[in-house]
Amino acid sequence: LSGHGSIIFWTQENSGKSRYYYPFAREKHILNYLSTGHIDKVENEIHNLVQEIRGMPDISCENIIQVFNQLISATIKYFVENNIAIGRIFPNVYNLYLEVAGKETLGDLEDYMINFYQKIHSVTQSVESNDKSNEEKIFAYLNNNYKTELDFEKMARDLQISYSYIRKIVKSVTDKSVLDYINSLRINEGKR
Repeated sequence: LSGHGSIIFWTQENSGKSRYYYPFAREKHILNYLSTGHIDKVENEIHNLVQEIRGMPDISCENIIQVFNQLISATIKYFVENNIAIGRIFPNVYNLYLEVAGKETLGDLEDYMINFYQKIHSVTQSVESNDKSNEEKIFAYLNNNYKTELDFEKMARDLQISYSYIRKIVKSVTDKSVLDYINSLRINEGKR
């Protein structure tokens, strides 16, 4: 910090441990912006985080690395809680932590984290559009075939989607099981 050949005078402030820092509010903002698809706001939060760290004279290098590792961990936890396969985006999660530890400057860390979130954003956007098309295929199949005896294994083969994924989509859209949804279609047809 002081430069080669500098004299550093001891003061009481420098003798203690550096204070611990973690940006809990920024973490929340980043995850909220990520979930709503506002990648520009995520990038802005990362930039502001780096500026905040630059303004802290007593933060240790270990604490800085730990902040970014914790941010990656919180993002992975968010994906796990929302049933999004992070392994599809980053096949080897442990490499993320090694890459963060290998960065030499805050600028490098900022660029890395922005690229990290941009990659997540681009993959999740394509997954969401794929989910929409799968959702349409599932409900079209159910609405066209509810009058017959449905074989769920055949349905999964016909749609080229696993039955567990079909169940998840139907439950998330209708708040019913597949069988309950089919039965409601049959009841409505009977009433009609």
